[in-house]
Amino acid sequence: MYEEAKTQEEKEKIHREESKERERIIKDFRQGRFEKYLKKRGIISYCAKRHMWGVEIAKRVSEKHGVEVKFEIDSESGFFTTFNSTGMDDEQLINDIMKRVDAIAEARGMFLSEEMIREFLKSKGIWVRKARRR
Repeated sequence: MYEEAKTQEEKEKIHREESKERERIIKDFRQGRFEKYLKKRGIISYCAKRHMWGVEIAKRVSEKHGVEVKFEIDSESGFFTTFNSTGMDDEQLINDIMKRVDAIAEARGMFLSEEMIREFLKSKGIWVRKARRR
């Protein structure tokens, strides 16, 4: 569409509309509204599926490790965890940090596992491409 625009005004209008669409999609993702993006093919569907998987991983890892892990999309995206270290001695602080490091490392490993995301999406009744054979 941008290439077909004849005037600068048309190009600016297209740019504004694309920006609004991007903001709406990010807002939907942050609020867990993925349904309308899952049926489409292409990058938006891929991102919706990956985001759903990230949220699920955060939930699973939080329960397993007993720490709160979040999956967020923002200027920085990925898995995050925070805690209040007030009143902790050095040993408690180190133990708490290591527990969180282990949780985040596990979450990242799960996020990159194509087999795990396939199983998750199939369990939700979401179409996935067949695995590539090497």
